[in-house]
Amino acid sequence: MILPNMYVCGGILDVPFDKLYDIGMRCIEVDLDNTLLEPGQSVVSKEIAQMISKEKERFRIVIITNTLTDGFTARAERIAQSLSVEVICCRSKDEQKPNIWPFREGCKRTGIDPSFIAMIGDQSSDIEGAVRAGVYAVMVKPMAWHFWWNYLRIDKRCRDFMIHRRFRHIETWGVS
Repeated sequence: MILPNMYVCGGILDVPFDKLYDIGMRCIEVDLDNTLLEPGQSVVSKEIAQMISKEKERFRIVIITNTLTDGFTARAERIAQSLSVEVICCRSKDEQKPNIWPFREGCKRTGIDPSFIAMIGDQSSDIEGAVRAGVYAVMVKPMAWHFWWNYLRIDKRCRDFMIHRRFRHIETWGVS
């Protein structure tokens, strides 16, 4: 299993953006459903919209989402437009996360090297694709409770690795 570089014990509002900036990140790639908003919603919360607006002063922000239909693509594009950020909609199986294509497409569109990009996501596909593409991977808790099974599985493995320090250090925020 591929593990994140950073594990945040909370949602996107708990991500330490100052720390990401201090370690050289200049672009944030972010998953849409369950990271920016709950699946099926079409508007991000006021708090998340304010956070995105603030962080756009330091980072290029790109939404990366797996979309299956024109309706999902149009929804993602409307959300990105409302936040004044770019969006990469992965329609085919060959493009969808965990494939490295969307992460490399983000590099291409922004002109930023993968080593200066952080991906924030709630699913193993977000983390696996980011790590394989050379992007710094940040895992957050999913917004919708019925997706927590995947998070909890990764959560346990991350904690086990941190406790035993077997393979590499995983930076953790919000763990007591």
